[in-house]
Amino acid sequence: MPLNARKVAASVLEAAAGIAIPELAAEFIARTAGLYGGAKLLAKALLKVAVGLAAYMRGFEVAGASCIGSISLDAAQAAYPGGVHGIAEQMSLAARAAVIKAFSKP
Repeated sequence: MPLNARKVAASVLEAAAGIAIPELAAEFIARTAGLYGGAKLLAKALLKVAVGLAAYMRGFEVAGASCIGSISLDAAQAAYPGGVHGIAEQMSLAARAAVIKAFSKP
C-alpha cells in the first residue's frame, strides 16, 4: 500500500474511532443517568470536548476534531425529533410533496 493510501486509511480509521468510541461512552453515561433533551446534550458535549481535547493533545488530531465535531449531531438530536434522520425525513416529505404537486394535473 503506498504511503499516501496508508495516511488516508489511518485518518479514516482515526476519524471513525473519534466519532464512535466517545459517542458510545457519552450515550451510555447519558442513558444511565436518565438524561434527556438539553441536559443530555450538555453531558455528552462535555464528555466529547474532554475526550476530543485529550486525543488532540496526544497527537490524534483527526480523532479529536471528529469527536468534538460530532457534538453538532447531538445538538440536532436535542432540537429536532429524530435528530438528523428526522430532519432528512421532513425534507424528503416536503420534496416529494412539491414534486407531486408540480407534476399532478390540475
